Amino acid sequence: SISCVVDTQVKLEPIAPVTKNKGFSTFGPFDSSDEPDFAEVWNAKSAEDLEKLSKYAKKVKIQDEYSTQIFDLIASAEEVPGQPVIEDMDALCSANEDVTIIHPSPDGSDIELVLDFGRMGVGFLEFEIEGQSDVIMDWLGFESIQEGEYDYAWGMNNVMRYVTRSGYQKFHSVIRRGGRYFLLAIRNLSAPMKIRQVKSLLNTYPVIQRGEFICNDHTLNQVWDIGSYTTRLCSEDTFVDCPTYEQTFWVGDSRNEGAVNYAAFGEYALSRHCLILAGQSLERSPVVESQVPSAWENILTAWSLLWALACEEYYQMTGEMEFVREIYPYMEKQARNFEDMLDTDRLLSIEAWNMLDWAPMDTPGAGIITHQNAWLVEAYRRTARMAQLIGKDDDARHFMEVAEKVKSGINKHLWDDEKQAYIDCIRADGTRSPVVSQQTNTVIFLCDCATEERKEIIKGYIADAPEGFVKVGSPFMMFFTFEALAKMGKFQDILDISRDRWGFMLDQDATTCWETFPGFSSGGRWTRSHCHAWSSAPTYFLSTYQLGVMPLEPGFAKALIAPIPVDLQWARGRMPTPEGNIAVSWKKGDEFEMEVCLPAEVYARIVLPVSVKEYPNLDVETNVKAKKTREDDCWVVEVDAGAFVKLVAST
Repeated sequence: SISCVVDTQVKLEPIAPVTKNKGFSTFGPFDSSDEPDFAEVWNAKSAEDLEKLSKYAKKVKIQDEYSTQIFDLIASAEEVPGQPVIEDMDALCSANEDVTIIHPSPDGSDIELVLDFGRMGVGFLEFEIEGQSDVIMDWLGFESIQEGEYDYAWGMNNVMRYVTRSGYQKFHSVIRRGGRYFLLAIRNLSAPMKIRQVKSLLNTYPVIQRGEFICNDHTLNQVWDIGSYTTRLCSEDTFVDCPTYEQTFWVGDSRNEGAVNYAAFGEYALSRHCLILAGQSLERSPVVESQVPSAWENILTAWSLLWALACEEYYQMTGEMEFVREIYPYMEKQARNFEDMLDTDRLLSIEAWNMLDWAPMDTPGAGIITHQNAWLVEAYRRTARMAQLIGKDDDARHFMEVAEKVKSGINKHLWDDEKQAYIDCIRADGTRSPVVSQQTNTVIFLCDCATEERKEIIKGYIADAPEGFVKVGSPFMMFFTFEALAKMGKFQDILDISRDRWGFMLDQDATTCWETFPGFSSGGRWTRSHCHAWSSAPTYFLSTYQLGVMPLEPGFAKALIAPIPVDLQWARGRMPTPEGNIAVSWKKGDEFEMEVCLPAEVYARIVLPVSVKEYPNLDVETNVKAKKTREDDCWVVEVDAGAFVKLVAST
């Protein structure tokens, strides 16, 4: 890459020499570097060489507000009447021994600087200064600049005041702060002050980037990366919702955060700790609390139920039986306590915080909430599976029976024939909600709670609900939408939504995933928190389905490697497992080529995403025993543990 600093007091307007009035331009995209036109663009030496390829030219969006801010700061190094002089502003932008010198304002007024650290972060602020005593330095951290306006954190005291002493001093904050930008207000300055090396020392759980995903779509690569990075920033001694606002271990959030953790880092100890910690809240609460540990005793029902799902998913990823034995007593206690809350119709009626999504669903604080009953059915099934693993077959049978009774109650009482959908709730006074939502019907489908006839109806609501339905409001809920779409085999829809919704974040210079989609927050703000790990769904789904790796047996004793290319041309990456990383690469073309490298203790079933009819020949090169078969018009190869295998399907 090339960087360029321009010292100027006038606004610059870049114009590309090709396709006038496009500003800075880029050429592409191209499907492959083998294309002749790509080679011509790559090897162009002049504007004339590019002119005949102008159909590929696209304007590059420049963040004028950010550029203007930088120009203003640099320009202020020159004396402007009534303005303070700032010497060598660039010295603050990287680690070096140079200093920035800030001179007092001619009229004695405060001096304000905005520092952009380049991406969201969380850590300890550190800086070195030299100057007079009793200068006040007020620091305010915030996350975004929206369309030129500073988007200060809502209700957050993300501030610090430092008062100088005379001479050289170095400060290291003892408080961990989140943010991308810092507004620095300097007050009482009467003599020049030197500032050197302003830093934010990144502080997260010490994860290792074991997972990876790269494909021919740069947008999806960026989306995978920001999801991974967001999850890292939201990892301390537990998962937390965000680094700037609550910084709290919300139990429901952590179900999705844990899934992304498995794909990006494989840091199982962190997930395990969170699940046990949540279970321990049952020592004072009938069901798992919403956020722990906490002085606020609160139940957010869906979060309690998602915890049960997450416990079983941890076992599937790790195969750890000791965890099953440790966690099952908590799961059993919660399951039996929920059973005591079922009414005569065998439906859960609970007074609690009953939200699921940042959207106008009808989920009052008391009554029968439909999505919670569906989650309850699935939680009973998962608890039953865990019971079977440790030989508690009577428990397993009982919980499966309860699950079927709740499912029956859902279909008897919560379906609306006129709307042809499941309603959001039955209120505490017995009235039926007039509200229907994507969220409720998605969860019903995902938890397999609909009758076969109704299942076919509600499938159509998941990606594109009719007018009158409440629509998905947050990337958190979109995780469940993606799960439902995957269950239906609609993987192209998942990629299209990822490009659209998360691509919009990238277009606004996001470096982490937002808490909500635009449209929910008041005042026209795109979102509240700009770093929320519950929003990192594409990272998990790209690794699991487009790279195509998931456990076929608990703990990846045997892996399923079944990439689903949809509209991608190639992909490569790694999926962490308890035994090591699985590396996969594949490429579509006249032939379908695929390489897989397995850890020493991991077997695999490889399903090629090509039709045997279209690619009747399959060459297999491997260092271990392998067996190829044809199943459902697909090539399937079973390989022994520790395999390095190269597959080439051809016509």
